[in-house]
Amino acid sequence: MSIKERFEQTEKLYHFTKYDTALKILESNRLRFGRLDNMNDIHENDKIVFVDANNQQINVFPSEVLDTLLDEIYKYRQISLTAEGEPDDKLGFNLHQMWGLYADKGEGVCLVFDKNELSKWIDVKMGQERVSYDDTIESFFISFSNEPQKVLDEVRNHINGIFYHKRKEWEHEQEFRLLKRCPVATKEEYLWYGKALKFVILSSALRNKDEVRYFKNIDDIKAKAKDIPVLIYGNGLLDYALVTSDQNVIIWDSTNEYDTLNSAEMRTKYTKEQLIKLSIEELLERTRDRAVDFHLDDGRLIQLCVNDLHGYDYERSSYYTRTGVKINKLDIDFIEIIDGA
Repeated sequence: MSIKERFEQTEKLYHFTKYDTALKILESNRLRFGRLDNMNDIHENDKIVFVDANNQQINVFPSEVLDTLLDEIYKYRQISLTAEGEPDDKLGFNLHQMWGLYADKGEGVCLVFDKNELSKWIDVKMGQERVSYDDTIESFFISFSNEPQKVLDEVRNHINGIFYHKRKEWEHEQEFRLLKRCPVATKEEYLWYGKALKFVILSSALRNKDEVRYFKNIDDIKAKAKDIPVLIYGNGLLDYALVTSDQNVIIWDSTNEYDTLNSAEMRTKYTKEQLIKLSIEELLERTRDRAVDFHLDDGRLIQLCVNDLHGYDYERSSYYTRTGVKINKLDIDFIEIIDGA
């Protein structure tokens, strides 16, 4: 099975994180449960209203009740993942907000897990559910709030409503949440994921800022990921694509999808016969500040970023790129030079 087929056939959950955190995850083979009081949604836990026996809201009650409530709420910790598959979902790796918010503005990492494999490591006492996004969030009424045990019972009876519902403005996250009650507040809790991690995705955003660090990050991630494929997500001038790190295989591109940027009139096609007549100097001049698509005789497509085409190896009759990719001239069916102007 090809890497493209493996990616397409995997039921995926994504985890966006910073680069340094990703290295720690790869080293330890586990994900950390985060505290709910550290979430980006500042109203994550503002869903409880206290009422008296007559269902009248009260704002003053014994301090031990509030302490009991907060202590119980903060025992629950979560791992946030991104799902896909619902009718209105985008592909999990193609959510720009997630790259921006959770993956250090595109300089971080997206880890891709096999949902079925990951489920094998989830304890039966843990919760796992897709978050629901609602126009209005229901409040949960706790009566007899002078009884701490009543508070505990009410929280436990409303796990779904308290922890798996968020306001509609967060629906872009497509969140799938793992929930665990952790009795010891000072102890970190982790989920061992075994062999559930199937792909690691980096964004090409860093390349425009610091090309040296970009390629170093790829090498370091590969070293930690070992046999796990490393993919690159990003955009050229005119479309988005997910490719292998050597750029030899396109896993996905946005052509004919919701964020397509390219159009036929912005592409200049050169056949194999036309290329033979072009000197390398002429070709480099024509591709300056442009992306290039190499269409090969065997059906493969190699997409080069702006100014990635670097020269020609006359001894091997091959074009070569700044990233070390070599393309034999005899294997080319045609190329397209993409003008973003």
